Amino acid sequence: MPPTERKDKAQNPTPSFQSVLGAVNQFLASETWDEAQDVATRSRSELFSDSARIVLDGFVRSQREDEEAVFNIEYDRELLRRASDQGVEGAFAPYVQFAGAPRISMARLAKMLKIDSVVALADLIQKDPQILNVVLQGIMMGQPSGTSRQPALHPRIQQLLQEIHDLEITKGGSDVQRLVELYREGAALVDVRSHPESWIVFQDGCARSLVKWGGEARIEEALTVYERIFKVLRRRGWPTLIYLSMHQNRGSAYRRRIAGSRRENLDHAVHEYEAAFAMSDSPDIAPEIRENIKRALRQMYLERSK
Repeated sequence: MPPTERKDKAQNPTPSFQSVLGAVNQFLASETWDEAQDVATRSRSELFSDSARIVLDGFVRSQREDEEAVFNIEYDRELLRRASDQGVEGAFAPYVQFAGAPRISMARLAKMLKIDSVVALADLIQKDPQILNVVLQGIMMGQPSGTSRQPALHPRIQQLLQEIHDLEITKGGSDVQRLVELYREGAALVDVRSHPESWIVFQDGCARSLVKWGGEARIEEALTVYERIFKVLRRRGWPTLIYLSMHQNRGSAYRRRIAGSRRENLDHAVHEYEAAFAMSDSPDIAPEIRENIKRALRQMYLERSK
């Protein structure tokens, strides 16, 4: 691994779940290979983390009935693994030979080439990029290829994710009013049926920012947002880390709630954190996450006893 990337990992050993989920979604949603490379370069610490691997594994499980989607996610996971091991530029070199080259469905390309392995396809493209170039040239010349990925996200989404990343990571999330505006805009642009993962990123980000901003009406709005999120989560299997994080975040909203009884709000908060703690013994969950939940629970038990 190049020294600069090892340094990045050392400086950011445990990125937050929200930043990881946002980076993974931004990578999966990128429409061109150079956009994907930019995301991988900018979000190394998130995309090369164990949490990113867990999120991607969970997405694979949640899409298990869609073979094409599973293959494409597994291919992206393999590409990120290679980028982590070999460096981003080296791993993406075969894919970015055209400016604005579109990200095609690697599952359909594999079917065309009669290849059934993600690793075998990645190895073949690494050795002979012209195989990919032929397909890309056909697309760029307007020839039907049958290799397009899932319905594209609105072009504004990438800009929103970049601005959100800059505000939350670079500037520490201090401008919560602007974050709420950006997350709301993104949530309105994403179709939950086509891109439920991206929809959850924007909805959760909006709710977290509303809670951080504070005020009775904003916290009530955040709780309403979490009701919508959990309705979506009940429709199919999701990574344990996503369920856990949503329970934590809804618990934090109840903990800061102004409306209603303080005791009842704390009861709700404890219930959410207990649900998160029960999930934290999964091998997919980092030990420090479990410890953080345990500490928060202890504090809430003390608050509730007063």
